[in-house]
Amino acid sequence: MTPVKENQLEKDGIPAAIRMGGGFFLVLVFLWGGNLSVRVFLSEVHFYRAYRLLNTDAFLQAEIPTKRAVELNPSNGYTYYYYGTFLRKINKNDEALDMFLKSLNTIAHPASVLKQLAPFELEEKRYQNAIEHYRLALLYNPVPAQSPATFWFDYGKSADKAGFRGEALYAFRKAQTFDDPPVALYSSIGFVLASLGMQNSAVEEFLSALGTHPELMDELSTLALALTKTGLFDLGNEIFSRLYAMGKLDAKGLCLFASFPMHEKDYEDSLRILEWARNVEPNEPNIFLLMGEIYYRKGEKESMKRAYQRYLELYPDAPQKAELQKRIQE
Repeated sequence: MTPVKENQLEKDGIPAAIRMGGGFFLVLVFLWGGNLSVRVFLSEVHFYRAYRLLNTDAFLQAEIPTKRAVELNPSNGYTYYYYGTFLRKINKNDEALDMFLKSLNTIAHPASVLKQLAPFELEEKRYQNAIEHYRLALLYNPVPAQSPATFWFDYGKSADKAGFRGEALYAFRKAQTFDDPPVALYSSIGFVLASLGMQNSAVEEFLSALGTHPELMDELSTLALALTKTGLFDLGNEIFSRLYAMGKLDAKGLCLFASFPMHEKDYEDSLRILEWARNVEPNEPNIFLLMGEIYYRKGEKESMKRAYQRYLELYPDAPQKAELQKRIQE
């Protein structure tokens, strides 16, 4: 056997040490990688369990698996998304928003996240944020497949509230092309047309919707209130005038009709319509409430008293009873 020289040991010892250290490092990497793989696997298990629960009546059981999925694999943006979805369902909106924003930064094509964020921002009345999320969602997914009518309707509402009327009208028209659009869609289109100065088109839109969807006739009071709040008295007067000509207004509908000229101080026209209502149903309380209001504004106290007294006879539990009695006694 050939003897080994000392300097040869030193030469051979350096690479040997490196080899030993490298081997130890590889073992650590292997162990770390194995642990990471286990965490990712467990995260996926919790993730899919939560996924199955979220859209069921048992969604409250998704709290632990959604939270654990995030803890085990925080680099997976979808874990944040589903945890945010859970938090949204239990009305923890601030925490949900934080999860959605984290998800947005870790998902390559975040259309689903944006579709959750957009209605959230709409609900919170942050309309500019909402419209930006809807626009981005469409960039990633131009043809939303899940609840498309609702998606386009909410997009239109966001655009309308943010002041983008043309964009709102486009979104509302898109919503119309799908099955079962929200009933509120039709009045929304009418209001946008009116805001764009297209009053005749708005009237036709409202009347067309009422003809196509007779159930909307039960919402006339809501429509009248919305028209009044937005100061669209001329539009309201025209819509209800056309409905009266079509024979579609009962005594209550005629009272709604009478409210529009009253708000524009055309009291005689309003009283004339209320007389039509009295011919249809003499005991409709709202006839006398409106008559009393008109006579109060005109300063005709005796006529006001008679109208209010008749109203309170027909509706003794009226919410404004104390105020009306005060006017009667003045």
